[in-house]
Amino acid sequence: VGAHKNRTFKHMPRFEQELWRRAFWSLWYDDRMHATWLGRPSALHEDDFDTQLPFECDDEYWAHPDPAQSFKQPSYRPSRVSCWLWQIRLSHIMGFAIRTLVRSSSPPFISWTLL
Repeated sequence: VGAHKNRTFKHMPRFEQELWRRAFWSLWYDDRMHATWLGRPSALHEDDFDTQLPFECDDEYWAHPDPAQSFKQPSYRPSRVSCWLWQIRLSHIMGFAIRTLVRSSSPPFISWTLL
């Protein structure tokens, strides 16, 4: 569907854009975790996409009678999505480590005990 590119979202309603972004980042994060656990290269690299991270706003604050207040997390309530977004940011570092440790000429399984 092209959820990995920003240009895909130009003609969608804002809530639908956010749902596609969250779906993409969930799949990307899952790919990164499985690649790490299995010692394999990940399927999608940072150069392959340009979509933004999801908004740091919980689902219940997406819709608001005042359109200017839509997608704004109240300052008195921390977002539950924050932890997930920080995991995504940290997994970029993990991706660098995977690319450094796992090369195309390496065997399919890497023993982490040797590292």
